[in-house]
Amino acid sequence: MNLDEAVVLRTYASETVTSIADSRLGFEGIEAHIQKDEKFE
Repeated sequence: MNLDEAVVLRTYASETVTSIADSRLGFEGIEAHIQKDEKFE
């Protein structure tokens, strides 16, 4: 995936929900990339 062409479709407050969404997208054949906002750690 060329991240210069990536589009943010949704943001999540929970890493757990993010992981579930990523798994679902992968199951549907959609490539996803998760970027964690480090300022909230």
